[in-house]
Amino acid sequence: IDERTQLASRLKEAREYLGLSQQEVAEALNVPRSAISLLENGQRRVDSVELKILAKMYQRPVGFFTGEEVVQPLFGDVAVLAKQASK
Repeated sequence: IDERTQLASRLKEAREYLGLSQQEVAEALNVPRSAISLLENGQRRVDSVELKILAKMYQRPVGFFTGEEVVQPLFGDVAVLAKQASK
């Protein structure tokens, strides 16, 4: 697996783990939803500013997405429960 594919996979996994839609993420980045889909399929590059925003939004260090840091999942499903509770 190449680095772009791995990054794309981690971005999608983190978004889904937190129960966020592609539309919610797109709005936070001020890009079309299709741009998030392309990012998650490895067909669009993510720039450093976008990656910083995504890392903060997904509650992970940037290094998690680039493969430089191994991060254990959040305690149980705390993030998922917090997201549901906020709705």
